[in-house]
Amino acid sequence: MRLSLVLPATVVAVLLGCASESASATAPAARTDLAAPPAATVSGTIESYTRTPAGDPDGFILASGQRVHVPPALGAQVTDRFPTNTSVVVTGTARTDPDGRQVIEADRLTNPDSKASLDIASLRGAPSVPAPGIGGSGTTMDPQRPMSTPVPPPDAPTPKN
Repeated sequence: MRLSLVLPATVVAVLLGCASESASATAPAARTDLAAPPAATVSGTIESYTRTPAGDPDGFILASGQRVHVPPALGAQVTDRFPTNTSVVVTGTARTDPDGRQVIEADRLTNPDSKASLDIASLRGAPSVPAPGIGGSGTTMDPQRPMSTPVPPPDAPTPKN
């Protein structure tokens, strides 16, 4: 009787052991091409700004020739806070652009003289917020006076006139 209980338990244990070995043997190896780009810190003086085809600032070139990229949505903040001929320390990640040049993808910009900084990493992907009191059409909105034609919720039935 005891042998009849031990035998099935041994078979189950062997099968589970083989299953775990075959599962681990077929597990894919870790991909090294997905590694994070190398961290980089550069400093220098902003010589000129680079622009998108639409004319929006999307980075700058240091006096050393080093290229720095920022999200175009944040380009105006960068040019306002860090005009040309400003000393800057850039921290970010290094990458190579399609032309083979090294570019720093900026995460943080700091002016070592004034201590002004811009944390691009925390702003990247954040929705843009219009200035207080300015509507999407550029008109001033009065919070005390609602819009003359309120927008119904998307699931509300359309009123018939």
